[in-house]
Amino acid sequence: MLSKVLPLFILICVVFGLEQTSNVGERPAFVNNVNLLSSRVGASVVSYSDQFFAEAENLLNPIAPVFKPQTFTDRGQLMDGWETRRHNPNEYDWVILKLGLRGTISGFMIDTAFFTGNHGPQASIEAIHFDNANPLPEELEKSDKWVEVLPKVDLLPGFINQSQHYFDSLSQDQMWTHLRLKMYPDGGIARFKAFGKVLPDWDNMDPTQEIDLAFVGNGASVVAVSDMYFSSKDNIIMPGRGINMGDGWETKRSRTKGHVDWLIIKLGRAAKKINSLEIDTAHFKGNYPESCIVEVANLSDSQDVASAKWSTLLPRTKLSAHNQHIFDVSVDSVDNALSTSTVTHVKLTIIPDGGVSRLRVRGLFV
Repeated sequence: MLSKVLPLFILICVVFGLEQTSNVGERPAFVNNVNLLSSRVGASVVSYSDQFFAEAENLLNPIAPVFKPQTFTDRGQLMDGWETRRHNPNEYDWVILKLGLRGTISGFMIDTAFFTGNHGPQASIEAIHFDNANPLPEELEKSDKWVEVLPKVDLLPGFINQSQHYFDSLSQDQMWTHLRLKMYPDGGIARFKAFGKVLPDWDNMDPTQEIDLAFVGNGASVVAVSDMYFSSKDNIIMPGRGINMGDGWETKRSRTKGHVDWLIIKLGRAAKKINSLEIDTAHFKGNYPESCIVEVANLSDSQDVASAKWSTLLPRTKLSAHNQHIFDVSVDSVDNALSTSTVTHVKLTIIPDGGVSRLRVRGLFV
């Protein structure tokens, strides 16, 4: 029976373009940090040794890899990843990548999804920091300042339930700007992620100029969430407006009276003044929240969000579909809401559930 069903399933995949995604196993805590190697935050390919079968920029795609059977280019089966030629005469192939945001790195994920007879069997990672934001490729390739942050490790073929490989970084406190991924001796890797903490250049920022303190590029992070069944909490602090409904934070439908969903953002830097809030429901048309509440708190580094004493900054306010909602928040609102005007964390509560694309908290930092 299976022998009859399987070809039919493959045919359906070809005709309708159904996309099988790689499976996610048990993940380490460091994946809760920001992926500094996502194209969504500006990561890019600097140079590479080879990309004959599939382009290295696929490594940076924030969307899970897919496979479409019997889809060929003039160089073979279309693969969603980075794939080099066979029979590499050198020890390894390599690609140099610029982090989208400079920062420290806690750990890595190397995904070989769908590279089952052609995966790279081993890999290692090096890192470097350049003060010059855009060094020439030749400078990076010839530099002797590279530091090994992951020694050579084995990689499994990209079958479901085993394709995602997680590794701790050997250097978790150093600030990096670029990574070099080495693949031994050749083959394919679908995705490469580097999870860490963004380190903005605060010394060159003007404290009198308003910025979005809930933006990932300014060091913000989502530290707690009630639910993210349909899409990730981290989307809400990403650059720009959402590109589609999947590029936002969306929770499952609630069936309980009085239900609410929420998430908590740690601002990139404590705010001494909040001027405005933006709650964007872009692309959420039949599944936007009925209303929302925004609260603020001031926590020390040693305090957990569970102990926070929240004060209302924006009372319950109705939302609408596919809309950028801008709310002016006066200085008095912050001062009256808190015993101190310094804000370190913001809590967005949506009622009763649904999706929000972006949350912006614009103000002045301490």
